[in-house]
Amino acid sequence: MVTAKQIEQFLTQPDFAVVGVSRNPKQFGYIVYKKLKENGLKVIPVNPNATEIMGDVCYPDIKSLPQPPAAVIVLTPAKFTDGIVTETISTGIKHLWIQQTSQTPAALEMAEKNNIDVISKQCILKFASPDGIHKFHRNINKLFGLLPK
Repeated sequence: MVTAKQIEQFLTQPDFAVVGVSRNPKQFGYIVYKKLKENGLKVIPVNPNATEIMGDVCYPDIKSLPQPPAAVIVLTPAKFTDGIVTETISTGIKHLWIQQTSQTPAALEMAEKNNIDVISKQCILKFASPDGIHKFHRNINKLFGLLPK
């Protein structure tokens, strides 16, 4: 079970690879990347189909990054998640956020077996300076006692 302390620790990491960032401003992967960047977090875009996102060099995969980030945020369809978790493990990264709907049982099991601090089944925008609909969702979850404790 994900805890509030775990989320707080994740968000204090010095840098984040955002895997599944999109070039399309209407896509969730773009929205997350933009919001985290605007909030002052050091984010590194990862997408095998792009070379640049919002003026930042975009890398095809985690192993192509010049140095491993402290944390990885997975925003891809679930069919890609197991491979991303394998890469995360192989680079020694210990903090992983698998966006809700991106997780697979195998990915969660791999992360746990390799002592990766993994957050899943949660929306990162509900916790990283939420606004708009994400703030509304957070407040509704709080009202009904559904936020991680």
